Amino acid sequence: MGFGTRDSGLGAHTLARSRTYVAVYGALMVATAVTVGASALHLTMLATAGVALAIAATKASLVAAYFMHLKWETRIVRGAVALALFLFVALMGLVVASAADQVGTVL
Repeated sequence: MGFGTRDSGLGAHTLARSRTYVAVYGALMVATAVTVGASALHLTMLATAGVALAIAATKASLVAAYFMHLKWETRIVRGAVALALFLFVALMGLVVASAADQVGTVL
């Protein structure tokens, strides 16, 4: 196969990757439907928030792993993303604790 031919030799790989993207997209749509369904349940506010956050974390993980290609990155890149996520969660925890202290409620 010379220069300018249509087949680059990656046909099977591209097809497999496309199927993976479609499967992840389907999983994201199912998770969205589950989120909507969970909001229709009459759970406590804390339980609803917990379910919604768990589903959102799952969806974010899927997007990061497949659409942002973190699944195929090196260990150092994944470590940098994990560190950023940890720092984000820690800072948000401090914000929530500070807000709860201002209101006078206990977490």
